[in-house]
Amino acid sequence: MSTSAGWSRALVLLAILWLLVIAVGPVKAQDAGFPPWPIIYDGTVEVDGEPLSSGTLTAHVGDWTSVAVPVVDGWFACADPCLIVGPPTFEYVGAEVTFHLEGVNRAAVLKFEFPNLSEPERKTEMLSFSTDPAVPTWLLGLAGLLAIGVGGGVVALMFRRGDGD
Repeated sequence: MSTSAGWSRALVLLAILWLLVIAVGPVKAQDAGFPPWPIIYDGTVEVDGEPLSSGTLTAHVGDWTSVAVPVVDGWFACADPCLIVGPPTFEYVGAEVTFHLEGVNRAAVLKFEFPNLSEPERKTEMLSFSTDPAVPTWLLGLAGLLAIGVGGGVVALMFRRGDGD
């Protein structure tokens, strides 16, 4: 085999490899890493100050929802399944964590931001729910504005009467 034929094959091989590198490009890793460490809960559930006889409980972190766990005789335990608050990505660190009871429109009193833990954590909590309808915040704001408006009107009328006398 001649030297020029060897160089030609080598150049063709290098050209093919170069085209493959350009066409395929760098391959990115598919692994997004480990999710944040979870918090595993058990504890008691009260509704309007009374232990809940039976129900279903979930935890929400932002738009993520845990697996539902049963509540029996006011207690939920780490059995099958456990109430594991462990969203899938670190994007949820800092998002609000709330606990929800099936059939009750209000979240439990316990609310906090999901932490970035250095290891899994286990907690026992007393979750308290209320079936009383909450006064919407916008309604409280409207009542405050109405009170300011009425109060301002009364003061304006008092000054007018004082100027007219």
